[in-house]
Amino acid sequence: MDEDMPIKKDHGYDEQQIERLTQKSEENAGTLRILTDFSGVEVTSHGEDEVNLLLLSTHNLLVDFHPGSTRIRSVTLQPNNVPIQDIIEYATSYGDLRFLLREVRNRLTNCELIRRELVEIRLRHPAEFDSLKSTVTVQLSSGPTVTLMLEQDYPASYARVQLLQVDGPSKKSSHDAKSIINQANKLPIMAMTTFIDKLD
Repeated sequence: MDEDMPIKKDHGYDEQQIERLTQKSEENAGTLRILTDFSGVEVTSHGEDEVNLLLLSTHNLLVDFHPGSTRIRSVTLQPNNVPIQDIIEYATSYGDLRFLLREVRNRLTNCELIRRELVEIRLRHPAEFDSLKSTVTVQLSSGPTVTLMLEQDYPASYARVQLLQVDGPSKKSSHDAKSIINQANKLPIMAMTTFIDKLD
């Protein structure tokens, strides 16, 4: 027998093929372990090069891998009502699945917290939240309609609320919109509810 001939097993694979298959199997197992390590993340289905996840019981996250590897190729969130493109770009560039899951989960949690805060705000003001743009439009009791921009990590204690736009005159201020915006954005970091009270 030629010693240089690859050894064949009963299934017809040589040793190198067996090693690659074993490595792929271990990578898949490692990926599933990562997925199940996260609270609020449920694996609903998975194939050789993709996995479908349920996050916080509200959103589906489809992660597509490059063929034959665990490098992230693309990510799809459904419903697509929360901005995660910045997270996807980093995760696909560095192949960091843990980062992807942690940050998407956190972003979804933050949006839910914003919606809860809006319940309180709407007791006093008409308000609309655009989750994809991270903006909130509020009709102040003093007259004008204001548009607020929330930093991506809001309501984290370090995330700022900024005043983007003022439409309509105010009953309590003679300043023009530009002056109101400049003054408001010099305020210290505070919760959106408090920020609106300051504006009103």
